Amino acid sequence: MTLTPDSAAPGDNLPTPELHTAVVAYPVAGEGAILPEPTAGATEGAPPVPHRRALAALTVLAFAAFAFVTAEVLPLGLMGPMAEGLGVAESTVGLLITIQALTIVVGSVPLAAAAKRLTPRTALLIALGVFLAGLLIAATAGTFAQLALGRGISAIAHALFWAVVTPAAAGMFPRRCAGAWCHACCWAAPARE
Repeated sequence: MTLTPDSAAPGDNLPTPELHTAVVAYPVAGEGAILPEPTAGATEGAPPVPHRRALAALTVLAFAAFAFVTAEVLPLGLMGPMAEGLGVAESTVGLLITIQALTIVVGSVPLAAAAKRLTPRTALLIALGVFLAGLLIAATAGTFAQLALGRGISAIAHALFWAVVTPAAAGMFPRRCAGAWCHACCWAAPARE
């Protein structure tokens, strides 16, 4: 009996799909896109990008996601020292989280729409560059306003990053199992083809 996703029970061990990149339709942009970029002259049905290269790209995306989430929640653990250093109340420092959240909410849809015109690699590089610029402004801030500006800039990058990273990561897997791999990465559940 052959197991398929429809006939498999939750504990069944299905074959693990190979990790590679393939030219697939990019869900957000509607154009062919992958990470890493295909070799010159690659067309539909071209051989996959080497396994090591796909693993390297996925590792970089994982570290970038870690950096974004860490920067997002950083003020929670540093409210006291930040308030003392800036000479403001802790509740005022808490506004930094609100500023970031509102910026992400307001910027997510327009940035996702704008990212349709870019390759995922370009959009992610822009997001990482803007993120680093925002962190640099925040790290050198001498006033609350400068710190809020840095957090707002990094929040714009945050919104762009999360609009692009999931479809870009899913594009590194064969279409038939991309959803299962994303589920396995997010929920630590067994991936199924």
